[in-house]
Amino acid sequence: MYTDKTATKRDPQRGLQTGISAKERGRAKLVETLSWLYKWHVSVAPLSREFLGTTETNYLAQLERKGLVKSFLAPTLICGRAYMLTVDGVNAAAAALGQELPYSVHPSSVSHSLLKHNLAVQRVCIEFHKRNLTVTPGRFLTSTRDGKIPDALIANGDEVYALEVELSGKWSDELEQTLQAHLKSLSEQKWQRVVYVSNSQILLDRYKKQLTFPISDWWQTNLSDGSKRWIKGEPREITDEERAKFSWSHQPNLLKGFEMI
Repeated sequence: MYTDKTATKRDPQRGLQTGISAKERGRAKLVETLSWLYKWHVSVAPLSREFLGTTETNYLAQLERKGLVKSFLAPTLICGRAYMLTVDGVNAAAAALGQELPYSVHPSSVSHSLLKHNLAVQRVCIEFHKRNLTVTPGRFLTSTRDGKIPDALIANGDEVYALEVELSGKWSDELEQTLQAHLKSLSEQKWQRVVYVSNSQILLDRYKKQLTFPISDWWQTNLSDGSKRWIKGEPREITDEERAKFSWSHQPNLLKGFEMI
């Protein structure tokens, strides 16, 4: 699991370190921004402002002029451009963190179909980061037996939360498989709580209602041609104790600043 080695005392209003000189604050701001991009691969100007707790127009554009990040067209987003690290930016972030992470500096490596969702996950994780909780993006997690990887893991002391950000929602068997995978991971203490966040209250209500019905055990089996097939087992009742380990958060402004055009 990724470990945030830049975690420091932060001013919740400014999002930066306290009790240090202006020069040191500037250095901390640079390291935090590069480290955040290193973890999340891509970001946009509205999220950069939220992350830094500033109204500054576009700090990422300043870093682009220094050759540490580069922008590329994101025609499906209302903000128009997204940012990622350059080779120099990757080297600086790796040096600051003291560890190397998988990172591609090519814009072609960015999935535009998933960009909106990934930015929404990032926005939610910024709030956890401001509370000095350790955030591990899903791209650093290893798949479970049934292939379920949450959008992120949040470490809060001895507890770990699995974060799921839902924009379009799942239905039928896919939803049941996802909820069953989380129930299994909760029972195995891989994480202690599942946090669902969506900009749709209707979607969250539908997910909550699904947990009031019996749920089947699902698992994957390997076929002779190398593909996988889902197998559905017998349904079982979900206990109140299991349901209590799910949290639901409606955030209507989840996509503000980078909505799809």
